[in-house]
Amino acid sequence: MDILEVFKKKFHGKIIAAEAVGLRRVYIRIKPESLAEAVGLLIKMNTRFITISGIDEKEYIEAIYHFSDDKNGCILSLRVILPGKHPELSSVRSILPAAVWIESEISELIGINFGDIPALSALFLSKDYRGRKQPLRKN
Repeated sequence: MDILEVFKKKFHGKIIAAEAVGLRRVYIRIKPESLAEAVGLLIKMNTRFITISGIDEKEYIEAIYHFSDDKNGCILSLRVILPGKHPELSSVRSILPAAVWIESEISELIGINFGDIPALSALFLSKDYRGRKQPLRKN
């Protein structure tokens, strides 16, 4: 059974959409409130966290959490759609501590508010840039 089928079985009823793109690329769209549970499940399935991508699509912001199933070379990406104005998402740092740095980067550059992450100093932007539009936002 491939990783998508295992994930579907264990995460039954909480998936908005799932798509396998070729043999080794899987996208699963979930609700924002299901993110921590989905990440926890992928960790239990012995996948390896890769990174997080953030994309501004004007009408909405997409956060994509990428994982690798190294046993079969499959990349599984959890997709979460957020409103374009005031995008907010809970951090997964309590179950995936490495995510806090990337969530901080996404917050600084795209503007997703991970309200429960600790305040970090600017990662990329200078202090005089604070308060301006995030540089990777289209609007």
